[in-house]
Amino acid sequence: VIPGIRESAPELFEIYGRVAATGTPEKLEIDFTPLSMWLSISVYSPAKGYFVAVFDNITERKHAEDALKESEKLLNQIMNIVPFPIFVRDENGKYLIANKACAEGFGKPIDKVIGFNIQDIHFDKQLVEEFINIDREIIRSGKSVYNKERKFLDPHGNMLIMETTKLHITIPGTGQKAVLGISVDNTNRYNTENALRESEKRFRDIFEMVPVSIWEYDCRETFRLFDALRDVPRDGLDDYFERNPGTIDEIVSSLKLMDVNTETLRMYGAETKADIFRSVGKHRLPETRRIFPEIVAAYLQGDTLFTMETVNETLDGRRIDIILQIAFTEESRKTCRVLFTVLDITGRKRAEEALRESEEKYRSLVEYAQEAIVIAQDGVFKFVNPRLCEMLALPAEDLIERPFVDFIHEEDRELVSSRHRQRIAGEEVPDSYDYRIISASDQVLWVHIMVAR
Repeated sequence: VIPGIRESAPELFEIYGRVAATGTPEKLEIDFTPLSMWLSISVYSPAKGYFVAVFDNITERKHAEDALKESEKLLNQIMNIVPFPIFVRDENGKYLIANKACAEGFGKPIDKVIGFNIQDIHFDKQLVEEFINIDREIIRSGKSVYNKERKFLDPHGNMLIMETTKLHITIPGTGQKAVLGISVDNTNRYNTENALRESEKRFRDIFEMVPVSIWEYDCRETFRLFDALRDVPRDGLDDYFERNPGTIDEIVSSLKLMDVNTETLRMYGAETKADIFRSVGKHRLPETRRIFPEIVAAYLQGDTLFTMETVNETLDGRRIDIILQIAFTEESRKTCRVLFTVLDITGRKRAEEALRESEEKYRSLVEYAQEAIVIAQDGVFKFVNPRLCEMLALPAEDLIERPFVDFIHEEDRELVSSRHRQRIAGEEVPDSYDYRIISASDQVLWVHIMVAR
């Protein structure tokens, strides 16, 4: 006899009697908490009036199933964060899996896509038959299709250019053959490429209109200076520039400014582009010089984009916080024409500082409040402020993860617990009421609770 089995699984003894009486075998799984294990119990009758019970420890399997459920939950979260449509269809065009981006492409919720056929929800009926034929051929041959582009109209009549990769897969557990598809919307890329091909003037219009400061440099001599530093260890560039401060001045002088856009004039307080050209090299803060080792390292190790937060100075001496980006693309390395973009984040930095100050004020308010402030989740304390610790005569570390009902007067526990359960279930219950609590020193205190969800 397993200790505690009658109390933990009373239905088991009903099954014993039923199997002994009927001779029909039965099976069940129970979470046997006294031994912290899951049991699979098979009951059969060798003769009328008798039964045999076979116990199997399935704890590891149950843990594996729980881990699988968590893994599937995480996979679904990741799929729905990805901005590209992802789907799985069977040979008849039924959607077995679809992420949020896929459903949004049809203008439908996910539950109106999964389980439905493409014939019923796709807005370009002329392509549906072609899609199904391609899917069936992939399933039949086991060969994947990569980067297949198609043009079709969205529900609003707009032309879309989608690039889809389709892979042959087998659904785990069922063995069902299906197609996994991942689509990328290339419409914006195609429109941009066509616009840029139309004329250099169109490019210049964009250059002038974008709300980001853009600096176009001829870096031919600069790249020569960078290449001369290839023998310097990457982790030794800071020491090198410390010992050779003139190298930074030489690099700055080698940068030949070719053009800036209108946003640059606004950001740096210039009236004309000539003002910017005349100011090059004259407004350099000490912090600005410190970024050169990292710029050189990014160039030498082949990075295509250098990004860094730093500071800069406007023509009138104002200090601004910026994000500097330098595009070391293959084309820019060949032509030595490089775009530097500067985004003014001074406002964001001030907002972040204000937020930190606000959080500090909130923290102080909570810590020094004369009212008890708690956060409870799943029936246990997740946060308690000093005032509650004082009321319950226990330090915070002894309260965290403790069930809050442990400190409620026994005559009020059902009231508080039931209202907590109702609130979690979304039912309407009072957000404030009185009840009694008991401290660690057995002191009974009346409290008035106000709940925020």
